[in-house]
Amino acid sequence: MPRTSTRTAPRRRGSGAEKIGCTSAQLALLWSLRKASVTSTIIGSSRAGQLEENVAIGDFEVTEDDLEKAGEILRPVALT
Repeated sequence: MPRTSTRTAPRRRGSGAEKIGCTSAQLALLWSLRKASVTSTIIGSSRAGQLEENVAIGDFEVTEDDLEKAGEILRPVALT
């Protein structure tokens, strides 16, 4: 099975995060938590501010359309 990653995806433009008032990283986290196939999400916070930002995702209302658009951007890319 080829290795894949979505690690660089939050840096891509047009994620739709600005529409709901969150960061691209927050939208990526929301997307991964809503995926039925995702059983665990690892949050690599290195500063308290990052942890606070990640926890704040509970404050956002995200539509299925928002998540679908994020899914298109966050689709896994093959690692070489």
